[in-house]
Amino acid sequence: MGEKKPYSDRRWTDIPECTVIGHEEITEEEKKMVRDFKKRHAKEGLFSKEE
Repeated sequence: MGEKKPYSDRRWTDIPECTVIGHEEITEEEKKMVRDFKKRHAKEGLFSKEE
């Protein structure tokens, strides 16, 4: 058996392909609800303001 370079096998060098499933756009109303939720909880110290 010859010397093989480490990590030269196909499983290490081939870039995997991914498929996104279940992606759903959210409405402006839902975005506002999330912002309000984060603001309320940031005041209570449950979220930092950057999150």
